Amino acid sequence: MSGVIYQKLLAVFLLCGLPSASVIAEFHDTKKILFINSYHAGYEWSDGIEKGLETGLKGKQVELEKFYMDTKRNREPEAIKTAAEMARQKIETLKPDIVITADDNAAKHVIAPHYKDSVIPFVFTGVNWDASVYGFPYANVTGMEEVSLIKSLMDNLSRYSRGNRKGLISIDAISGKRNVDNFEKELGYSFDKVYYVKTFDEWKQRYQDLQTQVDVLILENPKGITGWDNDKGKEFIEANTRIPTGTTHVWLAPYAAVTIAKIPEEQGMWAAETAMAILAGKTPSEIPIVKNQQGRLYLNLKLGNAIEVVFDYSMIKNAEIIK
Repeated sequence: MSGVIYQKLLAVFLLCGLPSASVIAEFHDTKKILFINSYHAGYEWSDGIEKGLETGLKGKQVELEKFYMDTKRNREPEAIKTAAEMARQKIETLKPDIVITADDNAAKHVIAPHYKDSVIPFVFTGVNWDASVYGFPYANVTGMEEVSLIKSLMDNLSRYSRGNRKGLISIDAISGKRNVDNFEKELGYSFDKVYYVKTFDEWKQRYQDLQTQVDVLILENPKGITGWDNDKGKEFIEANTRIPTGTTHVWLAPYAAVTIAKIPEEQGMWAAETAMAILAGKTPSEIPIVKNQQGRLYLNLKLGNAIEVVFDYSMIKNAEIIK
């Protein structure tokens, strides 16, 4: 796994709620594991979960089979319904000993409607923020909820701000507004100024407005904003940034002064360990649902210089540096 874990920012618990290897019983026949990915091979985030899963299962007495629902590229309700039915048929045909899923659509459209309290155990990953919206946990279901590391990000950005006003800019979409709600719930306070935008021109105008309206700014994912251009966005930010900016999205690290990003491999590794514990005799109900905790720190020195910030050496030595 590439990258550096910044230990002073984030506690790392790879085996949350799991027994140690010394107390996991052995089994002697090869077990079948089915991995249902809500998205497609080549989608960076779920590829990382898959990589962690493969690493965690390497050398174990299991056969891993994969099924891709491809619902990131095919988002229409009918397409999702068809993909979910195909995933269900795959489960019924393969008859796996355990199923591991990645991201919300597999949890929402496969596990929740078809396998509540079934004999087949399930381990989910990548369910955003709160798995209880799908009724989890079930007797046969446990997993890792995916949360943004917003609190650690805000705590560290605030060290370099000139005041306490906090702002955020996001796409004008249900997902963007839901993330803000969850951020504020996690932080325990509200942002002083939030803008939801639909076009790149509007995004640029609001970004400039926020430079004087708040003292620290969070950048949410702009993918889906009409007219968004990565290169022009980076150029605009470098020319117009006047306050500390941060993000929890790794691909936005070139656009923000500080990034604390989730590590997808953490979820896959945890799912592998959990699956092995269940195959060796534990029940899903004995393993609590947990949240991701690992983070990767990025510092953008160009943007730091633009706002006359000198990052602490302790941060620099533990970060991936963007120049």
